[in-house]
Amino acid sequence: MLLTIYFFLPPSNVRDCIFSFHLFLAISDNPSSFFFLLYTTIRDRSLTIACSSSHELMSSSTIYSLHYFNGRGRAETIRLIFAQAGEKFEDLRHSPDEWAKLKSQMPLGQLPVLEINGEKYPQSGSLARYVARQFKLAGKDDLESFKCDIVVDTIQEINEAYYERWFHIKDEKRRDEEQAKFKTDLLPKKLAGLETLMKTYGNGTWAVGSHVTWADLLVYDSIQNILRIDAKVLDEHEVLKKNREAVEKLPKIAEYLANRKETPF
Repeated sequence: MLLTIYFFLPPSNVRDCIFSFHLFLAISDNPSSFFFLLYTTIRDRSLTIACSSSHELMSSSTIYSLHYFNGRGRAETIRLIFAQAGEKFEDLRHSPDEWAKLKSQMPLGQLPVLEINGEKYPQSGSLARYVARQFKLAGKDDLESFKCDIVVDTIQEINEAYYERWFHIKDEKRRDEEQAKFKTDLLPKKLAGLETLMKTYGNGTWAVGSHVTWADLLVYDSIQNILRIDAKVLDEHEVLKKNREAVEKLPKIAEYLANRKETPF
C-alpha cells in the first residue's frame, strides 16, 4: 500500500516548509508499530498531517513545456490530453525564425518536444502515450492500453497517407492523382477498418472500453484534417460520428476548443 504523507511545520518553526515521504506497508509488516511511531512523531514535533494521492504529488511538482509550431499538427493530441486531464502546461509555439535558432538545442532536431522539469523529450507518439498514461487516459488496464495502441496505429496510417499526399509530394500532377486515390480508395477502406476496431473494442461511443482515452482524442484530431477535404466523410460512419460528438461534449475539451485559435494546419 502506498501512503503519501505531508508534514507541515508551524510557521514559527520553519515558514512554509513541507516535508513529504512515501511509506510502503506490506501485509506482513506490523501496522500497529508503524502507527505508534507515526503518532509519537506527530506528538513530539507538533506536526499537522494531510494525505494526498501520488498522482496529485506528481502533478503539483512536475513542470511541462510543449514546443511546437503555431499549428495543430503532431502536437495537438498532446495538447488535448493535457486539456482533458486538466493539467497545466506551457504551450510554446515557435515561429520559423525562432525554430531556426532553437533547432540545434532539440533532441533529433525536430518538433514536437516536451520538456519535463527541464529535460527535453522528442517523438510525438511516445509523448502522447506517456502523458496519457500519466493522467489515466490510456485505458483501465494493460489490455485496454494495448487496444488503444492498435486504434492509434490504425488512425496514424491514415495520417501518414494524408500528410504524404497533401504536403510532401512536390509534382503537382502526381499530387492531384494521389489525392484523388486517397479520397476514393484508401480513405474509405481505412475508415471502415478503424470503425470495425472501435465497434469491437469500445462501447459504441468510445474507441476503447467505456471511457474516453487518448485514442479518442487522436481520432478526433485526425478526422479534423479529413473533414477539411471532405465535409461529408462521416456520413457513412455512424460510430466515428458518434465518437466525435462525444469528444466535443467533454466539458474540458469543449472549453479548450472554444478558446483554440484557428491555424493553417
